[in-house]
Amino acid sequence: MSYRTVLVLIGICVFIAVISLVRKARLQEKHAIWWIFIALAVLVCSFFPSIIDCIGRYLGIHYPPIFLLVIAACLILIKLLSLNISISENEVKIKELAQRLAIMEKKLTDIKKDEDTSLK
Repeated sequence: MSYRTVLVLIGICVFIAVISLVRKARLQEKHAIWWIFIALAVLVCSFFPSIIDCIGRYLGIHYPPIFLLVIAACLILIKLLSLNISISENEVKIKELAQRLAIMEKKLTDIKKDEDTSLK
């Protein structure tokens, strides 16, 4: 089996997996777009491998396939950064919600105490 066939299979599998996860509501659309882009890029590179060679030569890379590894590493770093940003935003929201819940529980406790004292 050639590397091009493997790349086509990987691209198709990623695409199908992403669509399936979106349909099952296990993957949000904003993240699915990223993965669909990756799947399409893999498919394009598998059908037209000369694109990588041309871009690599244009950029002065002596061994053009290494260009794929550089791009992959950059995309992984970008994805990690975006995930860390999302995690940080969620942590702030969770902290705010926990504080609001604590305030509401305190108010509820105070209301119950007021009712108990007024009944006596």
